[in-house]
Amino acid sequence: MFVRLIAGILSLIGFSVAIIVGLWIGNPFETILSRAWLTLVMFFILGAFAGAIVQAVIDEHRLQKMMELQQQYAEQSETENDEQNNNASNEIGQPNSATN
Repeated sequence: MFVRLIAGILSLIGFSVAIIVGLWIGNPFETILSRAWLTLVMFFILGAFAGAIVQAVIDEHRLQKMMELQQQYAEQSETENDEQNNNASNEIGQPNSATN
């Protein structure tokens, strides 16, 4: 998702800047368009690499958070099970005060 988004944004920005600078300097139309297309392709490739890095960082962070949540859930479940087992063993081991 981020690969195409960042690549598209950067390529359009590069294309626009190349056209504006070419017009500002006064280059011929063919030169402006050829440089703008070259800039579009180069910035698309650059944006694809940047987007791939961003996507990898996000995926790694998401995986790390999921693992932390699973570990917290497992610890919480283990603690709750221990408490239930202790409560059950205490109830079984203690005589009923109503019968005394």
